[in-house]
Amino acid sequence: MKTIFSFSGSAIISLMAIASAQQAPAPAAPAAPAAAAPAAVTPQQAPALLIYEDGTSDNAFIVAATRSEIRYRPTPQAIDTTDMKLSEVQAVYLLEPKMYREAMEFYQARKYAEAKDLFVKVKEMFKPTAALDNNYSTLAGFYELECMRRLGDLDGLAKGVEVFRKDGLMREHHLKQLEIYMFWDALRTKSWQRLVSLGEARLQEKLPAYQRAQVAFCVANAYEALKQSSKALNAYNTAMVADLGATEEIAEQSAIA
Repeated sequence: MKTIFSFSGSAIISLMAIASAQQAPAPAAPAAPAAAAPAAVTPQQAPALLIYEDGTSDNAFIVAATRSEIRYRPTPQAIDTTDMKLSEVQAVYLLEPKMYREAMEFYQARKYAEAKDLFVKVKEMFKPTAALDNNYSTLAGFYELECMRRLGDLDGLAKGVEVFRKDGLMREHHLKQLEIYMFWDALRTKSWQRLVSLGEARLQEKLPAYQRAQVAFCVANAYEALKQSSKALNAYNTAMVADLGATEEIAEQSAIA
């Protein structure tokens, strides 16, 4: 099976995507004008490089994909498309869309509401490539979930996780984070005993600091709800120490608690 990678567009080639929006008509006078309808997101062709066994490459603008085949245009303006089996190339490098990069800049600046809006657009724009490994539709969907978690929208997170398809995620820390969401859901549903049982077991495993902080924070909330103050304090301390230098949000919440 051929490997499909995401790759920064600035490192290889500069490509542009086009988005269109539509606006709802305003009602007739004398009523006040209606608010504009949500912008419709038009699916985009995903810029990529096709890498062959001999080291040569071609530009490709992918308009559809399955696990074994892609359909693409050689240029953004081309009318005709070409179907190619993934077995015919050594690799497909998906180039980073500009909007995805902008969303990540908001995300890294802890502007999660702004980041979430852009991630949702990227998810829809590049959905035709969702069958490919490391595709930006799936990656954007993942970071949409992360934005909801960081914003404290646990109901939204639960709904998002329910419909999220992880097939395109290939990085271990992303897949592990999907597992961590069960602790946030237990916190949402106030399943305290279950949260303590699962959480204490998970804390015995080797985890990245930011994931250890999440589990410890959820466990601390459970102990606090169960009136076990000493254990709650220890868990909050674990969360605070683990999160320092990572996201800092959980550290701040643990310090307040």
